[in-house]
Amino acid sequence: MLSTCLSWILEFVFPSHCTACNAYLTANETHFCTLCSVTLNSLELACLCCGRALLGYGPIQCQSCHDTPPAFDHLWWAAEYGGATQQAIVRCKYQQKSHLAKRLAQLWCESPTVGSDWDYIVPVPLHPARLRTRGYNQSALLAAQIGKMIESPVVYNGLKRIKNTTPQVQLSGAGRRRNLIGAFALTKRHPFMGASILLVDDVVTTGATMNACAKALKRAGATRVDGWSVAHEN
Repeated sequence: MLSTCLSWILEFVFPSHCTACNAYLTANETHFCTLCSVTLNSLELACLCCGRALLGYGPIQCQSCHDTPPAFDHLWWAAEYGGATQQAIVRCKYQQKSHLAKRLAQLWCESPTVGSDWDYIVPVPLHPARLRTRGYNQSALLAAQIGKMIESPVVYNGLKRIKNTTPQVQLSGAGRRRNLIGAFALTKRHPFMGASILLVDDVVTTGATMNACAKALKRAGATRVDGWSVAHEN
C-alpha cells in the first residue's frame, strides 16, 4: 500500500508517462510524448469573443457573436478536441485519472489569453448527483491549478448546478441551450458583486454551458466573465 501511494505521488510530481497515451516519456519530453504533441493543435486566428476560428484576416469577431452577443465577454481554449487532447481529457474525466488535471492545466501556459487579472476563478459546477457518481469535478481540479499559476482565488461553492441536465454531448446546439435553462444558480453568500471572473471547464462545444454560467454570474452582479477550457470540440 505504501509503495503504491509513493509511486502515485512520484508520478504526480515527476510524470514519467505521456498524459494522453501513457507511453514512457524521454528526458526531452514533458507531459506529452513527441507523437502526441504534434496533435495538440491550437487556433491561430479566432473570434475575440467566443474563440472560434475566423476565416481570413478581416473581422475580429465572428458573425454569430456580432448578431447575438453572448453573456461571457471572452471565451478561448488551448487546443482542439482530438488526438492527444481528447485522450488526456477522457482519461482524466472518465477513467479516474484525476491527477492528470494538473498536466492539462499546464496547457493554460501555451494558450493565448485575454488577461490575467481576475478577482475570482470559478469552475463550471457539476450537479451533486453527477459529482457523487464521478467522485470529483474535473473543472474544479483544473481551476485549482490555474489559480496557483496566476495567484487568483478559486471560489468552488459560489456557483451551483441545481438542475441535473441531460449530458450536453447528446444534444444539438439548440437542445443544449434549452437544456441549460434554469440549470445554474448562485449561493446566498457569493462574493461576485462587482467582480471579474474566469470560468474554467474542460471542453467547450457551442459555448452554451459557459453562456448559461455567465448569465447567472452577471445577474449576481459580476462585471466581467471570461471563459477558458482545455479544448474545443467541433
